[in-house]
Amino acid sequence: LDEQLRNTVMQLEQTRGVVNPVTEDSQQLKEFIESGKSIIISTIQKFPFISGQISKNKKNTYGVIIDEVHSSQSGRLSAHIIKSLSDKDLDEYHEGEDEEDLTNIDELILNEIEKNRDTAHISYFGFSGTPKKKTLELFGKKNDLGEFEAFHYYTMEQSIAEKFTLDVLQNYTTYSRYFKINEEIDKNKSFPKSKVKSLVVKAIDLHPHTIKQKTEIILDHFLRQTSNKIQGRAKGMVVTRSRIHCVKYKLEFDKKIKELGLPFKCLVAFSGKITEKGSDIEYTEASLNNFSDKNTAKEFKQNNNKILIVNNKFQTGFNEPMLHTMYVDKKMLGLQCVQTLSRINRTMLGKIDTSVIDFVNKPESVKESFQPYYKNLILGEETDPNQLYKIEEEIKNFDLFSIENINDFLKIFYNEHEKQEKLQGILDTASDKFRNLENSKQKEFRGYIILFVRIYGFLSQIITFKDIELEKLYIFLIYLIKKLPYTESEKININSYVDLEFFKIQKKFEGNLTLDKSNTTIDPMKAGKIQVIEEEHDTIENIIKEINERFASDFTDDDKNNFEKMKNKIWNNKEWNEVKKSEATETNKRLIFKKIFEEALLSIVDENLSFYEKISSDNRKNFIQDKLYKEANNS
Repeated sequence: LDEQLRNTVMQLEQTRGVVNPVTEDSQQLKEFIESGKSIIISTIQKFPFISGQISKNKKNTYGVIIDEVHSSQSGRLSAHIIKSLSDKDLDEYHEGEDEEDLTNIDELILNEIEKNRDTAHISYFGFSGTPKKKTLELFGKKNDLGEFEAFHYYTMEQSIAEKFTLDVLQNYTTYSRYFKINEEIDKNKSFPKSKVKSLVVKAIDLHPHTIKQKTEIILDHFLRQTSNKIQGRAKGMVVTRSRIHCVKYKLEFDKKIKELGLPFKCLVAFSGKITEKGSDIEYTEASLNNFSDKNTAKEFKQNNNKILIVNNKFQTGFNEPMLHTMYVDKKMLGLQCVQTLSRINRTMLGKIDTSVIDFVNKPESVKESFQPYYKNLILGEETDPNQLYKIEEEIKNFDLFSIENINDFLKIFYNEHEKQEKLQGILDTASDKFRNLENSKQKEFRGYIILFVRIYGFLSQIITFKDIELEKLYIFLIYLIKKLPYTESEKININSYVDLEFFKIQKKFEGNLTLDKSNTTIDPMKAGKIQVIEEEHDTIENIIKEINERFASDFTDDDKNNFEKMKNKIWNNKEWNEVKKSEATETNKRLIFKKIFEEALLSIVDENLSFYEKISSDNRKNFIQDKLYKEANNS
């Protein structure tokens, strides 16, 4: 099939030619189009110019082939493809109507709407391995049950069975973290519960001990398992939840790789600059890798660069067959989960399997994310356009702007001779009224705008609305939402309220995640009533108690008492107190403290064997020993 395709392209190149607009300027492109070149390869960002030229050549028929259609068809840029190639006449649209009642702006907008209509002389072909609801409705076909499905599909199941891709769920391992924390101060002050819980877990996951433990687990797995795959050329990717996680992992990996004398390096990939709180050091992808970020993908191919630590970058569209193992330290759901894990499904000579080590996601949620794309995905019914009118009514009920405001805005918007700064004055009027709303009403209003823009932006690609007011409202709202201020919530320095007491990471699942061999039917886009749930508040003491119940189920109050007993034995140890006051080196102090710590730990075996076993695991024992040393040495 590949050979046939290559021959076809070669024949076309010999006859009328293939144009790549990345290397051609606008004038050349215009000449190529007018001369009748058969194939034009373009990014969607450059397509508006090309489509503008094609729209003038209406004697021809066109086929638009779009790769990765699930992402390239989002927003209004894709609508430009449709409207610029359309060949309809506005008079036909207004047949029987009195056009003298139309304002100039209304007629202009009707032109825009009319150009958006689908046309018989254009065929659209979209390719996607992970189709969204709107992809199926826009590009799919209706079956006898009124459902939308792909015109043709090559399923994940078939691709795996025929060895074109590998099953990334075949060797899946998940870990769970357990920890216990103490609240420090302000026990009676009230805080938003969900925000505090999120901040606490984030602080724990950024804790140096957490990063250290996960790095050790990753390197241990990579050395024992991954490094031997693909004739010793296999690589790994660490997926993190933030840029600062990228930096922390990179620094810890570099430290461990140097300590162990390993013959390879790790690279990092993230956008922009990041500065850690309390530090003046600025980190970038280029500064951490010691070469331009434009070269990261190329450098990663080098045999001595084995592990790539990423945040968002390279999680989609990255094609590196030597990627064998993915280490996941980021919450991922649905499409993002499938696209990210699919970075390791590429086949190559000598690559027979893959592996995933997941520190965050549960096996059930991963299966739920993959299931829709394993067989054929079906959209149960088409999106109901009438729901837009319900959302429009909800928005107007807030009475933050009038029809006159919208018309005034559009008169300036469509007048190239008007200063666009005048638009801000109209938007500011609505924005000022928005500020006077209660916090819950602000969230509700913003929610309805987002809902309207999302659904109208989608529906306008598949059907023609004969309602000028909807298009006008859509344009106005796109700009208004950028002006609406967000209510700043109270900033909480969570590190001043909590103290990590225990921490461990434990393997929870290891095996294959098996998917069901049945088609998946999903529901269309729907607009419900926006409900704003007020944030529940509670004291730090109660919030921490809830967190500990969830993440530290194997620790009890008796364990805490035993820990205090062990701590007191160390604090009262005569040898330690003498060494602490002496001028002994840091190394000698740590060695003596380790001996005293081991003695104190052994002394509680007879009193509580269960507690001894919990503390004695290497990762947990090292953490507690290090924590107690710092506390004892500074007291």
